[in-house]
Amino acid sequence: MNYLYKFIITIFFSLILCSPSYSDDKIAFIDIDYLIKNSEIGKKVLLKINDLDNKNVNSLKKKDTMLKLEIKKI
Repeated sequence: MNYLYKFIITIFFSLILCSPSYSDDKIAFIDIDYLIKNSEIGKKVLLKINDLDNKNVNSLKKKDTMLKLEIKKI
């Protein structure tokens, strides 16, 4: 029984490892930056992200000035 088990395992792994490879498959790469910068939806999203970034930067600058004033008071 032990020999039969080893034989079946050997056959199983040899079939898996010796399977033919298909090298004619095409691999394609997509330039996401190009798509975002040149599509209408990508441009809209970039504008929204930039607006949100500017709002956050302005908010942080205001908080920074408020903290500096508080530090001077102390």
